[in-house]
Amino acid sequence: MTFALLLAACTPVENVSTAVTEGCVDCRIGDESQTLIEPSLSSEVVAAHAGADVAFDWSSLRQDVYGRDVNWSDDPYEAWLVSSRTRSLTDLVNGMVSESLDQAALTLFVTCLSDDAACQLSEFRLLDGAADVEQRFATSEESWGLVVVNPRDGGLAAVVEIVPTLEGGVSELTVDRSANVQYAVDLAEVEPVQVQAHEPALQMDWSAVTTESLGATMVPGSADELFLVRSSLTPAELAAHVYDLAAVADARWTMPLGHTTQADLGKLTGSEPFTGIDSESTWVLGLQCSGCSTPAPRLLTVLEAAN
Repeated sequence: MTFALLLAACTPVENVSTAVTEGCVDCRIGDESQTLIEPSLSSEVVAAHAGADVAFDWSSLRQDVYGRDVNWSDDPYEAWLVSSRTRSLTDLVNGMVSESLDQAALTLFVTCLSDDAACQLSEFRLLDGAADVEQRFATSEESWGLVVVNPRDGGLAAVVEIVPTLEGGVSELTVDRSANVQYAVDLAEVEPVQVQAHEPALQMDWSAVTTESLGATMVPGSADELFLVRSSLTPAELAAHVYDLAAVADARWTMPLGHTTQADLGKLTGSEPFTGIDSESTWVLGLQCSGCSTPAPRLLTVLEAAN
């Protein structure tokens, strides 16, 4: 054997094997996998005749502030009229969409229930009776806003800033388009939860998550529904649809939750059986709260099939 061949035979061969990531079956989700949503909203400004019994009509509204379709039901339609002497309407509604509104900032909060998606100022009521709103609506020293509630889930359907004026101004206001919520979402930046591929009975535990997606402290057991969506879109593309992932999902599964921080994905129900996570699609898991004031998921994370 020549020296060159002997040297080649004794030279260590570089290890070129690919590392294998072992996915979890009993999975713990932490803050590193939580998506943060930072919403902001700006609204249309309309001058209305001060002292008049202004009429509002939102029956032609077709999308809410989150860009979701509004399907008016047979339930009474609800609108709020809010005012503040210390805060702008922009501050108030941004507090609403981020669930950080300081109730003490409200000078007035009155509601109107309607069967035909229309109300006049005189029809708005306090919880304990009439409020003489048309008499109070006579000054621009307060910020005034009309908020229409989406009967789908109690979220905001429309927001209009109203400025009382003695010169001109409308006495009838048709609300046919909503303000738009703009939001920053880091769905593509979160650390995915690496799970075992094609295993339907994945056990999820999110008790280690301390912060909700909107930034508030996570209250254990506050969510009442878990959902899982499969989509051909990337996490970056899905970030534009976090308020209505069902609209862009190729498949969706849900399960009700009690006051718990754990779930067995084997109990999911949907239009097709859940057979586990694959590496061909984007999989997003979330927690929803039906009694909360916004449709933002309490938890939003990406599940990824391990190699």
